[in-house]
Amino acid sequence: MVAGEDKKTHISVIELYGFFSWNLSAIVFIMYLIWAFVPDTILNDFGIYYIPDKYYAIAIPLWFAVSLFTILQLYVTICMYYTPSLESYETLQDRHTILKNPTIEQDNTHKIKTTDNSSGLKQGENSNSREGSFGANNIHNSLVKSNSQTFI
Repeated sequence: MVAGEDKKTHISVIELYGFFSWNLSAIVFIMYLIWAFVPDTILNDFGIYYIPDKYYAIAIPLWFAVSLFTILQLYVTICMYYTPSLESYETLQDRHTILKNPTIEQDNTHKIKTTDNSSGLKQGENSNSREGSFGANNIHNSLVKSNSQTFI
């Protein structure tokens, strides 16, 4: 008894299609190379008279390459168009944010501090310096503070 003789070999339809597709693409590529590089006189000697112009041997692959590049650039452009800017409130995240991907853990350490006084502020604290405040004034004041440092 020969090794492996007792087992039946099963070839799936996908494997069969893959095998013939690979062989067909190799044959078509070899025919393309022959058409592109062999002179017309030699092809006429073999009885091949009707062939497309050699211009298309270069033009068709370039058309496909340019089309692929254009599609990729269009995809990136559309993604950039629909992405909110960094200054947008849509990019902010806190513990009340509903995420599309719930596996991301939300940070609950940043909470707004409150006190007993009626304004909710601590002694010596203005409304723009409260922790957790994302107002435009807070962003503006933090930029002014960071840009007001002078370098000599």
